[in-house]
Amino acid sequence: MSGLATWRNKVSLNVAGRRVPFSPKQFPIRLSKRVGVRTMGSIGGKVPCPSGEQIGNGGFETGDFPPWEHSANVEIWSGVPRTGTYYCIILDFDDWVKQTLSVRVPVKCVTTFEAYVWLSGPVWTNLGKIIVGYTNGTTSEMTIEGIGDYEEQDIKPILVSGRTISYVEFLAITGGTRLDCGGMAVDDVSLIC
Repeated sequence: MSGLATWRNKVSLNVAGRRVPFSPKQFPIRLSKRVGVRTMGSIGGKVPCPSGEQIGNGGFETGDFPPWEHSANVEIWSGVPRTGTYYCIILDFDDWVKQTLSVRVPVKCVTTFEAYVWLSGPVWTNLGKIIVGYTNGTTSEMTIEGIGDYEEQDIKPILVSGRTISYVEFLAITGGTRLDCGGMAVDDVSLIC
C-alpha cells in the first residue's frame, strides 16, 4: 500500500500503482483522515521481535571469526569442539570474543540464549564471564568457574526485563598471565527468538 485518499465516505488505496476504491462501511474498522504507515522499524516506539537464530557463526564452523570481534589472544581451533569441526579458544586473561547483533533483540522475545563453555584448569585460577550488553549502555554478566569439559551456560536468567540486547561477550579472567593448563573454549552460542 503506497497511498490512501479519502473523499465523501469513499476510500481509494493505491496498490502497486493502481487505485482500488472501496467504502469504509465494508470493513469493521474506523478510518481516520490521516493514516501513517511505518516501515522497516518500530511501531509506536516498540522494537518488533525478530524470529529465528540471532547469532551468526555461533559454532565458529566457518573456521574464521566474522561476525565475531576478538582481542589479540583468541583463536579458532579444531582440536576438541563440542560439536562440528571448530571452536573458539581464549588463551589469555582479559582477552575476549564478542558479537554485536545485526538486529537488536528485545529481552521479551528471547526463547533460548545459551552457550557451551569449557574452562580448563584449576577452579581457583580460571574464571570466565559472559556479558550481555543492552542498547541503553547497561550490562548483565555471569561468572563461570573452571570446569573440566564443555558445560551448557544458560544466559537467559541474567537478562533484564524491558531491555533490548545489543551484544554478547565472552571474557577470560584469571590471576595469571596465561590461563593455567589451557584456555576458555566457547562453542555453540545460540540466541533464538
